[in-house]
Amino acid sequence: MAVKERVLFVEFSSDRRPFGIVTTEGNYDVDYCRKYDECLARDGGSAAYGGGKTWWARPDFTLPPQGQGQYGKRLKRLPRAWTQTRLLEIAQDSCDEIQHCWICDDFFDVTWKNRACEHVWFCDAFETCNVWTGPGSDDPCEHGCGARSRTLARRAYA
Repeated sequence: MAVKERVLFVEFSSDRRPFGIVTTEGNYDVDYCRKYDECLARDGGSAAYGGGKTWWARPDFTLPPQGQGQYGKRLKRLPRAWTQTRLLEIAQDSCDEIQHCWICDDFFDVTWKNRACEHVWFCDAFETCNVWTGPGSDDPCEHGCGARSRTLARRAYA
């Protein structure tokens, strides 16, 4: 009989949204998209386990020894808005690619939804570029495709 995936640990940001989720299947970093009002998860490697933030852990989950610093504030129960079912849905619907636009200061799931803002677009010109580019992106494409430099973009969108 397969073991059902469970939420073991959740780290919350200062605005009380999930920032990191650890399940029995993996660790996920979580970013919040303000435009679409959704949490976006992606594989996160190793969990930070607190680090001065607010967090929750299952009572039977053993936290690893913390090096220097403290764990932060532990919640006795999950906030009502963040049920284990909802947290699992966020983790299981994880994105392959999340793009940040520094002009909007927002995160977008560009894996399947291709819902980036107008400052960021995908360049596949000549089938060689294949990057998310634009004035809101950190990655300029190789041939320029209209993407301005960070300095010009700051002036244009300031």
